[in-house]
Parts: sequence; C-alpha cells; structure tokens
Amino acid sequence: GDYETAYKLWLSSAEQGNAEAQHNLALMYKKGRGVPQDYKEAVKWYRLSAEQGNALAQSNLGLEYDNGQAVPQDYKEAFKWYRLSAEQGDALAQYNLGLRYAEGKDVPQDYVLAHMWFSLSGFQGNQRAIEAIDIVEKEMTPQQIETALCADGKKENSYSSEEDIEAYQFALKIQQAIKAEDVESLFQLVNGELRDGPRKKDVLGKAFNSIFTA
Repeated sequence: GDYETAYKLWLSSAEQGNAEAQHNLALMYKKGRGVPQDYKEAVKWYRLSAEQGNALAQSNLGLEYDNGQAVPQDYKEAFKWYRLSAEQGDALAQYNLGLRYAEGKDVPQDYVLAHMWFSLSGFQGNQRAIEAIDIVEKEMTPQQIETALCADGKKENSYSSEEDIEAYQFALKIQQAIKAEDVESLFQLVNGELRDGPRKKDVLGKAFNSIFTA
C-alpha cells in the first residue's frame, strides 16, 4: 500500500485525538512501514490510543511491557493493559491474561481464572487458548474445573478475588452481547460503567466506538 500517504492522513487524525489513527500510527512505527522503525515512538502512540480505551492498543501496549523492548519490562503494567483490553473482548489479550494467571507472573497463580480467560479467548477461535485449556486442566482439581466452567455469576468462586471475577463477568457480558448483536445491552453496559462502574476511571468520557473496538 501507499504507506507514506497513509502516514500523513493518520498523523493528522492522530494529532487531533483519534484513537484508531493513533493505533494505526503506532503499528507503522512498530513495523517500519512508511516511516523509519521506531519502537519508542510506537509505544508513545499505543499509549495515547490505549488511554482512550482502544482495545487493540491496550493489548499491544501490554505486549510492549511484557517484552520490555521499548519500555522497561513491567509485568504489573502489562497485566493492567491486558485486563482492560481483555474485558473489551480482545482475544489475544484474553489469552495473555490467562497466561498471567496460569504462570503466576506478578499475580497470584490462579488456574481457575486462567481457564476462564482461555475459554473466552477460545470461544473467539484462538487456537492457542483452546490448547492452553487442556494444559491448565491437568493442573486443576475437578472442583476447580467445575468452578471455571460455571463462573458466570451463577456459581460461587472461592478461588479468586472479587475484583478479578468482576472483570471476567464484565467481559463475558460484552461478548455475549456482541455475539447476539444486542446493541441495546452493549449500550447499557457502557452507560453503567460510565456512571458508576468499577472501570469508571478507565472509560470516563470515552466515545462508545472507542471503548469497544474488538
């Protein structure tokens, strides 16, 4: 494609605060398309987009902190961005969040939560997540597997923190609404978060289509 023309168009839009353009600009710098490859500049634009609620940018920013290439490696920061993205339905972020819980990397090891996030990612066709479910089940008790399979708010999960469960349940509602093409439910979920939900600080003032980009 004509990357130089795309760069000019996206730069103008990105500088005006368009989250999607900011993410596209980050990808150009990351891959060196139309501009010299510049990982730090990529992170800059990922962050600007992620802070506006762009799920893909949040997922990619999490990867940057995970890999520690253009920013100091920081697993807690990676977890933060993975979870924000995973809640919005990004399959890769859901898989990476599952890995976090499975490995216990800077978070308490939690096979139940790992299974739950792998399942959400697998529902979207992520083959690695489907394979990860089989692996993590070998480390789980039958009771833990039952909890993971029923952890939709109908069954008590005594293994995981309330905050972690709420994040999963929010993501599950989002994916169910998207699958059913239920725009009204999506709108109500977003409005609830904007008004008084636990993610108010993360989505306050963000446009609807900037929050759910998965």
